[in-house]
Amino acid sequence: FKIAVSLDPRNAEAYFNLGIAFKDNNLPHEAIDAYRRSLLIMPAYVESYNNLGTTLKDLGRYQEALDAYGSAITVKPDYAEAYNNLGRLYWLMHDFTRAFELMEWRWHADGQSIGKKLESIHPTWSGEEGAEVFVWKEQGIGDEIMFGSMLSEINKKSKKLIVECDKRLIPLYERSFSRDIRFIDDRYKLSDFDYDCQIAIGSLPKHFRHKLEDFSTVSPGWLEADLDRTKALREKLQAQTKDKIIGISWFTKSAGELSHKRNIPL
Repeated sequence: FKIAVSLDPRNAEAYFNLGIAFKDNNLPHEAIDAYRRSLLIMPAYVESYNNLGTTLKDLGRYQEALDAYGSAITVKPDYAEAYNNLGRLYWLMHDFTRAFELMEWRWHADGQSIGKKLESIHPTWSGEEGAEVFVWKEQGIGDEIMFGSMLSEINKKSKKLIVECDKRLIPLYERSFSRDIRFIDDRYKLSDFDYDCQIAIGSLPKHFRHKLEDFSTVSPGWLEADLDRTKALREKLQAQTKDKIIGISWFTKSAGELSHKRNIPL
């Protein structure tokens, strides 16, 4: 790409691709310069504004990121990727109400590995009490666990609650949450008569997380360990004391940008 821009200094796409290459190689300042060069050549390059915003956000330069996303939306008012990324930025800034509303654009953004949106004859749950609600999964198992922190809250407001989740989570969820919640691993096992409204699990924060203090309701934790397996693991590790044993591991197959950097061995 450096050769490309040296041969054709007016090639906005080459500068844009150079910016991506810089960012992928952990050179964010060089990436910003490349994106800005592309925009000098093509001021309506919405993808470059979007990538510039994301790179600035990663550096903690939030106001500049806001300006970049705003420019992208000004040029293309239906640009879903910029709206979704703007929502993520507001999330970091603790403006949760605005953040979670904007992140509903994720269903229209290209390249989002969030799963298949439910096609249903029933309306989206809007926070009302006494409804029969189906909460369906999206994104990966880690996101399911994170958003699962709100299942007890929606259960309290519902007449009946059905939750779709990864099959591996069902024993954990059945142990951790109210017994009157029904957990399934396949939405196609349900009929239209099993519920009267539905919502993606990633949309629950719109109703339950409006300010930072709202997260405190589950800060002590919301998942229960299997005591028998815990005991067996302790014996296997031959722990002679009652000290806590903590193992931390994470592995994702996500194709998302820089997702591999989250992986750590046990």
